[in-house]
Amino acid sequence: MTEALPGAPARIVFLDRETLSPETQLRTLSFPHELITYGKTAQGDVGTRIADADIVITNKAPVRRDAIAQARNLKLVAVAATGTTSSTSRPARSAAFPCATSAIMR
Repeated sequence: MTEALPGAPARIVFLDRETLSPETQLRTLSFPHELITYGKTAQGDVGTRIADADIVITNKAPVRRDAIAQARNLKLVAVAATGTTSSTSRPARSAAFPCATSAIMR
């Protein structure tokens, strides 16, 4: 795992884009970023896929405490649905960074 360089684009990982309708669009982001999109992510792959992420977007894939512990650059977990599950929101809150819902979709 590497720490993000100052001024480097934010690394955004979308764990399960295929769990949303193809018509659902991501909002245009106003900051430099690299978006890595996975159709679906098995629970056992979450930690590896978010290890270097600054921002994680998830719909159904739970982002649990063990995965968060591997993600040293993580600043935000965004949940693409209208609510969060305790397996995503509680670990994110205990790691002292935001867990947001739906703001990334339109």
